[in-house]
Amino acid sequence: MEFHSISDIQEAERLSKLQRINNAQFLGFDEAKASSARGAMLLRQIKAAAAERSPLFDKLMSESEANNLFRDGAIYINRG
Repeated sequence: MEFHSISDIQEAERLSKLQRINNAQFLGFDEAKASSARGAMLLRQIKAAAAERSPLFDKLMSESEANNLFRDGAIYINRG
């Protein structure tokens, strides 16, 4: 079993969060596919946080409503 220090774990978490924020540039957004007013508002917040590369992006994407937005196609991976 390998042991890691708390500082190593915190640094790994920080880098992981930065990668998620940087990967926001590959997302696309379609407000017309948001299934509720709450979803549309969250989508706008996620879109703004992604554009700003804000740490808030990671927090917003962890909300359960964000999963619904992915499922409904309101948030999608932009491959082009």
